[in-house]
Amino acid sequence: MVKKAPTGAEKRIDETGTVYYAVQEIDAHFSTVVTETRYYIDPIKGKEVNEGLMKKYRINSVSYSDHFKSMVLYLSGKGIIALERLCTMLNEMSEAKISLKAGTVVSWYREFGEKSTESRKALLQFLLTSTILHVDETGMRVNGKQFWAHTITDGKNTYYLITDKRADKEEGPLALLEGFQNILIHDHFKPYYTSLPAAIHGECYAHILRYLKAGVDFNENIACGKMIALLNDSLKEKKKLIEESKDEMLEERAEGDQRELSEDHRRRTGEVPEKS
Repeated sequence: MVKKAPTGAEKRIDETGTVYYAVQEIDAHFSTVVTETRYYIDPIKGKEVNEGLMKKYRINSVSYSDHFKSMVLYLSGKGIIALERLCTMLNEMSEAKISLKAGTVVSWYREFGEKSTESRKALLQFLLTSTILHVDETGMRVNGKQFWAHTITDGKNTYYLITDKRADKEEGPLALLEGFQNILIHDHFKPYYTSLPAAIHGECYAHILRYLKAGVDFNENIACGKMIALLNDSLKEKKKLIEESKDEMLEERAEGDQRELSEDHRRRTGEVPEKS
């Protein structure tokens, strides 16, 4: 009971109808729980251990729960934490109750890959029905060799895969998206155009800005700067229209932007004189 609640406390009403003011302090702990099961041998009264348990502890008397495996793979994949460093962190946080090794985590990745095969197939089939898909790829090193990590996403669901070639036409996105007829957003990687002619191609706004900024930074290109300003202005207009529940830009506005681009192109190519 206090004369005055702390500033910022939230006003609430309890189950009796009495007004009170609440503040909360959030904490989290890393807790290690070790469950030991003891087996006593009795040839007469003893029960048979099922085959699953026999195989589970065939090599090592210590195992990890599915929940712990999931947590480790989540931290490794989502957090992009190196395996050796991740193992060291978990071992230290558990006060040496855990003795995890990088090789063990690698085996869990293999296990996860095998068990998630059907789920990943279902995810890909779902994505292929999307109205709009985004694809991108980035180079990465795998065991010292150059590979490419690809993503296929609708903005909420993402399918990941790795290939040894950027334009892999047998196992990469170019093969998986064969026959896709809806909108495909990418970074102007030419094989997308040549290998996926049925798609409606659109280029990624972030990549376009990156190319234009390079023109400004390295070549001091005035036209690139004007294009950046025009695109950013158009994007603001688009967001404003969406907030107003409108699904298209006024024809006059779109035609004005097109005219501005055309006139700027003619001035730069010498087709019309610069205005004084």
